[in-house]
Amino acid sequence: MTRVQAIFDNILSILSILSILSILSILSILSILSI
Repeated sequence: MTRVQAIFDNILSILSILSILSILSILSILSILSI
C-alpha cells in the first residue's frame, strides 16, 4: 500500500505542476492575443 500511495503522490504532484504550467501558458497566450 505504501508503494501505491507514493506512486499516487508522485502522479498528483506531476499533474499539479502540469496544470499550473498549462494555466500559466494559457494566461500568457491570452495576454499576448489581447494586446
